[in-house]
Amino acid sequence: CSRMEYLGIQDAKRKRREVSQRPGAWAGGVVFADQQVTRKFLSKPRWDKLKGHLWWLLTNATNPQGLEEGRFRQARGYLVYACMTYGFLQLFMKGIHLTADGWRPNRNSEGWKISNQGVRLEEEEDPSDEELAELVATALQEQTVTPAGYQGPKFLRPVPRLMRDLKAMQRFVEGESPVMLPVRATSVVQLIYGFGDASGEGFGSSFDVQGAGTCIRRGFWCSEISEKASNYHEFRNLYEAIKDLSASTKLEGALVYLFTDNLVTEHVYYKGTSASEELFELMLKLRLLALEVGFILHIVHVAGTRMIVQGTDGLSRGDLQIGSLLDHEASLVPLHLSPC
Repeated sequence: CSRMEYLGIQDAKRKRREVSQRPGAWAGGVVFADQQVTRKFLSKPRWDKLKGHLWWLLTNATNPQGLEEGRFRQARGYLVYACMTYGFLQLFMKGIHLTADGWRPNRNSEGWKISNQGVRLEEEEDPSDEELAELVATALQEQTVTPAGYQGPKFLRPVPRLMRDLKAMQRFVEGESPVMLPVRATSVVQLIYGFGDASGEGFGSSFDVQGAGTCIRRGFWCSEISEKASNYHEFRNLYEAIKDLSASTKLEGALVYLFTDNLVTEHVYYKGTSASEELFELMLKLRLLALEVGFILHIVHVAGTRMIVQGTDGLSRGDLQIGSLLDHEASLVPLHLSPC
């Protein structure tokens, strides 16, 4: 009940509507269910308002004076509101939240909170007022204590990652019309996927697609990509695999599972907090691809031993003895169990 009230649902006769597949705006979002795939989106006025807030943030993020605090918090609040409809925008809110609290004394240059060690006092003897004042002053100088009632500045200093997050959000809202986000899938396409960790030169993936059997993709990286980190190889392989599949298989309204034995890939896709610009860009491309095609994507971390049993592990090393790749039972992943 509290959740429904939070969403603005009240049992008032004036707010009741006839049953419809296009009921109009509700809690800020609009839901259409009459085009096979159920989709949600913001109304056109709210979409334009969202773009206006992003434009203000982008144009003022490079202002030497900083971001005006009142206007910034207004834009921040509306972006949080937009995340109720477009949940993927939460991946790019970290820079905004860090900027909002970056003025506090217990923050580093990146805006992250410093571990609060507090003021340690000697147990043997109570300090005098002068000693206590000196301890508090030292702690404040070392940025370990935030004094109560501290008032923030009128202008906020942007954290380094703010511009990257704002540009990422801008790429999602470039169009004049609101983006329609699929709510639930109308079909299921199961992908059993893996990248061979034993080979830094090659890649491999396999897909168990309903009605199409098992599709195999393998090859070797060019010299430019092979010199990059292994985490980049894993994520790049995922992105290229689903990109190729979307070109050959109709994925609109599909529920897609990508399984990988690389934990970093799963973390970056769902958290978006990667210090690597290359991984961040791959995550952004993968999110945009899912939005453009209209499928729901889940990236799931599984154990390396499962990749071996399933057979994809050997593809990156050029192993043609795929064995259990042709066995549908070996491709089933118990999602209710831990990957370890």
